[in-house]
Amino acid sequence: MSDTMTDTERWSALSRPTPQWFEDAPLGIFVHWGPYSVPAWAEDHGELGVEEDWEAWFTHNSYAEWYFNTIRIPGSPAALRHKDLYGSASYDAFLDAWDPDAWDPAEWMRLFHRAGAGYAVLTTKHHDGVTLWDAPETGTRNTVRRGPCTDLVAGFADAARDEGLRVGLYYSGGLDWHYRPARPILSEDDCKGPVPPEGRRLRSLLLRARARPDRPLPARRHLE
Repeated sequence: MSDTMTDTERWSALSRPTPQWFEDAPLGIFVHWGPYSVPAWAEDHGELGVEEDWEAWFTHNSYAEWYFNTIRIPGSPAALRHKDLYGSASYDAFLDAWDPDAWDPAEWMRLFHRAGAGYAVLTTKHHDGVTLWDAPETGTRNTVRRGPCTDLVAGFADAARDEGLRVGLYYSGGLDWHYRPARPILSEDDCKGPVPPEGRRLRSLLLRARARPDRPLPARRHLE
């Protein structure tokens, strides 16, 4: 894309036709599942946008999947609670403690199907940088090498297809608190920081996108 393009032109260039199956689906299920599911805690402060003061909202973030960010905000209720319950334990301790022994992906998909869903989407990597499959260049920071010790993406996708559901995969590429350590996010502008163009990161994203050439691509993917 040209550097002279306006934001509107950039978004227009990225537009793609919406597949008919998506238009026809009455319901879809979007699953957030990660190390943040172990503490499984956030304040009931309201959804994004209800608080005019951005710093106050992020300090009292209502989304459990943002736990890694919220506990790094000094004085936040999440940080204080984390210290009281877990002491000096790092966020990655939750990856090691994550034990989905009772997980039955087939039962999930039967439930989704009974609810009327036509597709299911899994968060394969949230902003904490932990991938739910053995992604290239993640070392041991994934669910195959630690914690669950299994490829959760494969289990989810296979079970969904077996139940006749379309599969979508969400991957957070722009925000990654582990890969690119920075101060905690406290404003909307903090979320808009440029993605560093260093070769290693671009190579990492490319490798991950091509990591499973032997498996069918999901019906719908979202890269943030």
